[in-house]
Amino acid sequence: MPFEATTILNAIKTLFSFGGSLSKASVERRGRMADLFEKVAECLDETAKEIRAGDFPHGRCQELLNYSVDLPAMIKDEVGAGKAQEIGSALVDAHSVEKLFALREGLEGREELRKLDEAAGDLRALANTVRV
Repeated sequence: MPFEATTILNAIKTLFSFGGSLSKASVERRGRMADLFEKVAECLDETAKEIRAGDFPHGRCQELLNYSVDLPAMIKDEVGAGKAQEIGSALVDAHSVEKLFALREGLEGREELRKLDEAAGDLRALANTVRV
């Protein structure tokens, strides 16, 4: 089954919809959440850059898999355990970003990379919103 960045993008959009709840956390928790969001965004961003450059994104699958565990634990108090696990599961399902390498030159690959870019941008925006 080919990689679908839609899984990641939808999870990030769901998380983004909880921005108001996330912003109600303590200043310390908001800072930790924002840092984690930025790390996930950077992982997605670097994956897309590496693939576009024709380089295999070594280790990015494992990095996303680790974030799929860290993220639900970080946000569960604000979004609920069920929704947090759902978002984390989307990252588990999508941790195979390295599969995009095989698709990189086709239209489908370019569209998947665009979705990764969008997800990374949404996460950065959420990090900035939560941090304020």
